[in-house]
Amino acid sequence: MRKWSWLLAGLLWTGIASLGRAGENFLLEQEWWWKTGFSPEYVAVKPTEGPPVVWTVGGGRVVLYRWTSPLLETQGSFGGTVGRAVPLPESPGGRGYLVLLQDRQSYQIWREDGEEWRVAFGGGFGDRVTTLTAGRFAPGEEIGTFIQFETGRVGYGELGPEGLLPIWQSPLPWPRIEEVWAADFDGDGVEEVLLVRQDGSLAVARWQAGLWDVVWNFPSWGRILAVDLGQADALPGIEVVFTTAQRQVFLLGALPGGGWGVKARLSLPTVISYVALVPRSGGAILLGDTGGTLELWVMQSGGWRLEASLSTGERVAGLMGLADGRVLVLGASGQFRIIAVQSLAGVVVYLDGAEVGKGGLYWNEGEFYFGTELLRRALGILSRWDEKKATLTLTQGNLMISMTVGKAEVAIDGRRWPLRRGLVVSDKTVFVPAELLRTVFLINVTFDPVSQWLILTTPSPTG
Repeated sequence: MRKWSWLLAGLLWTGIASLGRAGENFLLEQEWWWKTGFSPEYVAVKPTEGPPVVWTVGGGRVVLYRWTSPLLETQGSFGGTVGRAVPLPESPGGRGYLVLLQDRQSYQIWREDGEEWRVAFGGGFGDRVTTLTAGRFAPGEEIGTFIQFETGRVGYGELGPEGLLPIWQSPLPWPRIEEVWAADFDGDGVEEVLLVRQDGSLAVARWQAGLWDVVWNFPSWGRILAVDLGQADALPGIEVVFTTAQRQVFLLGALPGGGWGVKARLSLPTVISYVALVPRSGGAILLGDTGGTLELWVMQSGGWRLEASLSTGERVAGLMGLADGRVLVLGASGQFRIIAVQSLAGVVVYLDGAEVGKGGLYWNEGEFYFGTELLRRALGILSRWDEKKATLTLTQGNLMISMTVGKAEVAIDGRRWPLRRGLVVSDKTVFVPAELLRTVFLINVTFDPVSQWLILTTPSPTG
C-alpha cells in the first residue's frame, strides 16, 4: 500500500478533515467476496423497502442476485440478446423485468415462473431507444415507463396484460440523457425519474397532468463519472450521490422545508471515478480509485471528513450501496466484494471467551488499534506516555517495550524490531496496532463482522 492516502491531500484541499480522525467512529471490513468468473457489462442495484434488487447484464444475459447478509447469492438468469434490463415494481404477477434488446428498438417483459424465468410478451417501440426505466409514477397499481428515443423525444407508456401501451410523447426533443433511474425521491409513495444529461446536468421529472414535467434542475459541474442511489438515513425518500470530472462530489436529496437540493458537497484534488452511498449511515459515502483503495467519508457540517480506508487488492470497476451499511464492490476481474461499514461503538471486545466491554478502539486500513486504557483493563498492560518525546512505554511483568510516533518499530528491552505500523495519536489518546499484540505479546486478534466481536486469545500455558 502507498504510504500516503490517495485522498490525503484532499483533507487540506477541502479543509474538512484531518488524518488523525480516521477510523475514530467507523471501520471498513470485507465481509464477503466471490469471483463470478465473468466481467459483466454493468451491475445495478435498486433499493427497495425489503432487500435490494441486484442484477448484472453481460453477454446478452441478465443474472439475478439475492442479498441475505452477509451473502450475495445467484438467483437465476435469463435472456440471450439483452441490451438493457430494468426491474419492474412488485405486482401480483410476481417479479419481472423490462428488457431492451440489443437492436434497441424491441422489448420483452420477463416474468418469474416458479424457479424459471419466461418471456410474458414482447413488442417494438417504433423507433430506436437510447435510455429507459420503469416504475410506479402515479398513484395506483399501473406500471409506467420513461423512454428517450434516438430522436431525442421522450415518452410515457403503461404496461398492461397484453403489452406496452404508448400514452404520451413529447412534441420536441429533450436534451440527450445518458442515464435514468426511477425512485421515490421525495418519500410520497410515488416514484419520479432522475435524469443524468449528456452535458453533466441532472434533473428530476415527474409524471403529472398527462406529461413528463421537469420539477428540479441541477447545473453541470462537468461530466458525471458515477452515480449511486440509496437511503442515507431512516427518513423517507431516496438520496443521490455522484462524482464529476471536475473533482466534485455531491449528495442531493429532499430538503426538510420541501423541494430538492444539495445536502453535502466535497472538492477533491484528483478525479475519483467511483462513489457509493452507504445505506442508513447518515450520509456516509465510499470513494474508490482505480488502484483498489476505498475511503470512507462521513457527513460533517454540510460536507464530509475522511474516516477510514481499506485496500481491496485489485482495480475497482464499480461501487453500489446495498443496505444496512453494506456496499457492493465490483473488481476489474469480475470479483464481487461486500464491504461492511460498522460503528466502532458497537464492537464488543472478548478476552479468552470473557467479555471485556466496548470502547477504546481505533481502526484504519484493515487494522484495529487499542487505546492504553483498554490495554490496562483487558490485559493488565501498564503504560507511560512521554508527550515531549512522543514515546509510549508499555510494561507487563518484567517485559518493557517502547514505541515512538512516526516510527514503525518497537524497542524491547532496548533492542529495536521493525513493525508494519506505528502508534496513532487521536484526540490526545494513544493507540497501538493489533500487530504489536500479535508479535510481541503473542495474543491472537480476530474480528467477527457479523456479531461485531473483537476476539483476543492469549497463548496457552503449554504453548
